[in-house]
Amino acid sequence: MVKGLADHGCQVTVLTGLPNYPSGKIFSEFKKDPKKYSYYKSIRVYRVPIILRGGTKTRLVLNYISFVISGSILGSILLRKEKFDEIFVFQTSPITAVLPAILLKRQNLAKLSVWVLDLWPEALIAMKVIKKGLIFKMFEYLVMWIYKNTDRIYISSLGFLSSVTKYAPKQLNPIYFPQWVESTCIDKSNIISDSEFKYPLSTDEFNVVYAGNFGESQDFESVLNAAKLLKGMCVTIYLIGHGRVREWLNKEILILGLGDVVRILGPYPSNSMPYIYERASALLVSLRSGPVFSTALPGKVQTYLSMGKPIVGMLDGEGSRVLKESCAALVVGAGDSKGLAESILKIKSMSLEERAHMGAHGVLYADRNFNKSRLIKFLLSNMGEIKARNFE
Repeated sequence: MVKGLADHGCQVTVLTGLPNYPSGKIFSEFKKDPKKYSYYKSIRVYRVPIILRGGTKTRLVLNYISFVISGSILGSILLRKEKFDEIFVFQTSPITAVLPAILLKRQNLAKLSVWVLDLWPEALIAMKVIKKGLIFKMFEYLVMWIYKNTDRIYISSLGFLSSVTKYAPKQLNPIYFPQWVESTCIDKSNIISDSEFKYPLSTDEFNVVYAGNFGESQDFESVLNAAKLLKGMCVTIYLIGHGRVREWLNKEILILGLGDVVRILGPYPSNSMPYIYERASALLVSLRSGPVFSTALPGKVQTYLSMGKPIVGMLDGEGSRVLKESCAALVVGAGDSKGLAESILKIKSMSLEERAHMGAHGVLYADRNFNKSRLIKFLLSNMGEIKARNFE
C-alpha cells in the first residue's frame, strides 16, 4: 500500500512496531542492522518499542497494550515535526492500534481513515478471548468511540457492513475497499528452479496448496479430517506458512499417520510463491464456522484467483460468495470435511483443460474486482489526493 501511494506522488511515513510477527521474536536480519530497515522504497519507517508477542495470550495482550502506549507517546514525539494531511490505519487485530492514530490526528489536524480488516469487538468472541458480558460491552463502547473519532471507514469485506454500521455514527457510511493481489506473489518471472527450492512439488502429483497463516480461524482440524478421507488417493496437501497452531499441526499429522498426505513446508518469501502456485494442481482456502468468519473475505482469495488455478473452498459467507461468483472454485460449507475431500477428488478427476478453464475464470474475476492499481486510485480519489490527469 505505501509503495502504491508513493508511486502516485504521495509523501508517506510509516509508524509501526518492531517486526516480530508471527513468531513473537524479532527477525534476526533486523537485529543485525535495524537502521537498514528505517526506509522502505525511500519511505521513512519509524518503529516504536513493544513487548514481543511471545507464545501466550498474556504476552499477546501485553503486545497490544504496549503498542498503544509506545505508539501514542513515542509516536507523537517522533512525528512532532512532520505534518500530515491524511492518517491511514491498516486495522487488523487489535482495533486499539487506532488509538495512537487518533492522537496523531489531533496533533496534526488531519483526516483519519481506518481500513477494517478484522471485525471488532466480534473478533474477541470468535478468538475465545472473552464471552459476551460486561467486558464485551466495554469493548463495544471503545469501538464506538474510535469510529466516532474517525473521518472515513473502509471495509475489506461487504460482510462487515452491518457490524460497522451498527457501531459507527450515522453520517459515516463505510466504503467497500477490498484487498488486492500483490504482484510479487503472482509474478511468474520470479519462478525459481527446482534445485533452488528445498521441497520441490512434482508436477506429476496432484498437489493441493494452502498458503497463509496457521491459526485457529483456518479450521485445520477439518482439513485434517478431509485428509484422512484422501489417504491412498494420490493426493498431497501442502501447508505453507506459519502461525500459532503449527506445533499442534505437526503433532496431529504424526498422531493421525497423515505424513504421506499432509506436508508442512513452513514460511517462504513472497517472491518464491509463484514457483509453488505454478506447481499446484488446486489451491485451498478454509475458515471456521461462525458469524465473524462468515463475514470475512480472506486476503488469500484474491491471490488464488489471480494464479489461474482451480480453488477448493471450505467456508461460509462472503468468502464463499466471491469464490462461487468467480466460477473458479468448488466450495463447501465451513467444517464440511467430507465435502472438501469430494471437491478435491472432483478436480483431480478433471482434465487439464477443464482445470485451466476454471483457473481462467479466476484471473478475469480478480482483475475485474481486485486490481491493485485501480484500488489505489480509488483510495486516493476518496482522500482527495489525486487529480483527474492521474486517471488518464
